[in-house]
This record gives sequence, C-alpha cells and structure tokens, in this order.
Amino acid sequence: MLTMTFDQIKKAMETAARAPHMEIGINQMQLAREGEGRLKEDSTVSISPLAEIDMTGKITLYSWVVLTTGVKLFTHEHIHDTALPMIIAEERDPKKFIKVHDKTIYKDVWIYNDAVVLAKCTSIAQGVIVAARSVVTKSVEEPYSVWAGVPAILVSWRKCALCGAKIVIGKDGHGTCMNVHEEPSSV
Repeated sequence: MLTMTFDQIKKAMETAARAPHMEIGINQMQLAREGEGRLKEDSTVSISPLAEIDMTGKITLYSWVVLTTGVKLFTHEHIHDTALPMIIAEERDPKKFIKVHDKTIYKDVWIYNDAVVLAKCTSIAQGVIVAARSVVTKSVEEPYSVWAGVPAILVSWRKCALCGAKIVIGKDGHGTCMNVHEEPSSV
C-alpha cells in the first residue's frame, strides 16, 4: 500500500524522527494537504520506517510525498569556524556552531532509496524525483524535474506517457502534459 492511514504515518514519523539538537531545534513536522495545515484521517504521504528525518528544524510535507527506505533528510549543519574541537565548541555555544534550516517538500515528490537531502536544501518543488543514493545539496526549484548524482544535478524532466512532452503544473495545481491533451488522472 503506497498511501498510509493517520496511524501508520504517526508511527512512521515516530520511527524516522531524529532530534540530535533538542536544545536549539524546533522539532516539528507538519503535514499539509493542499494548503491545509492539518492531517486528515487518511493521507497520501508515504514514509518508510527506515527513513531518517532530522527534526532539528521544521519540516513541512505536502500531499503525495514518498520517502523510501534509507532516505535521510537533514535540517541542521555544523559550523566549523573555530580552532576548538567541534564537540567542545558545540557544547559551549550550540546556537553559534549549529545552523538550523527549515525544509518544505511540495506535493508529488518522490525521494528514492538512500538519497540524502542536506540542510541547505530548504525546498523541493512539486513533482520532483530524487534518484536513489543521490545527495541534494541545494534547493530544487524546477517542478517535475529529475535529479541524480553526488552532488545531485538536474538530469531529466518527468514526461507525459502519451506523447513524451514535459509535465508542468496545470491550472488545477496538478501535473499535466504541456501539450493540449491531458494524461488520464486518478487524482
């Protein structure tokens, strides 16, 4: 089953959540459905229990997001501008040596096995696919794009199954073929 019930998502989030810096972090995940701030009884989000989600910063997930096995989402980075050993510097002043970034993953994003999304990637646009074992180092602003590699780069676009044309965001806010016809949709 690709989509999950509220209870399944809650359990997956509890399993996947990591809070390494509770003293400075926001430690909040929000599930948004088409602009709504709350999660309804059933959702269209799928989070593998083997994913790891850094909850130091706030993470917002929209509808149809899929995080597969081994995906790692980071919301903090360590600042290395000190001659002190890092562990001592962070213990003395964690807010100075740990930078927190919030992250938003828009609808219909698939992040495949063992991909890593670093803290400086604060946003992933609608319809993006991140290939397995890729490392995303910056925000991804191109809707319906496909990213792969270390570091991840734009390698392709999602395409219409009928004619091969690029998928774009339609007037209804969903992905649609850039040509006149539209692909059959179950959404």
